[in-house]
Amino acid sequence: MNGSSRSDLDGCDEVDLSITPFCNMLVIKRLGLAPGSVADATALYLSFPDLTSVPSRQRYERLDATTVRYVDLGAVRGFQAVHVDSLAHSVHRRIAVSGLPIV
Repeated sequence: MNGSSRSDLDGCDEVDLSITPFCNMLVIKRLGLAPGSVADATALYLSFPDLTSVPSRQRYERLDATTVRYVDLGAVRGFQAVHVDSLAHSVHRRIAVSGLPIV
């Protein structure tokens, strides 16, 4: 990072920018989960506006053909969001509730 090695970021497979839910969609598309499937990933979480970066474990659960629940297990522990892929287009809606389960 900035020309220096950061061993604490080893193993980060994804990038998560705190200012946009779009980054989560990249992981969701890459994982290609079937309904009922769950997968974890480690992301480099970049916080804005302070630009701090830390590794963050994240869980993705495919609820049905168009809906994925995202749970942050690391940097923003407990944060959850539901991503909805409308008719397989790149139109996504993010409903975020911090610290509460999404039903």
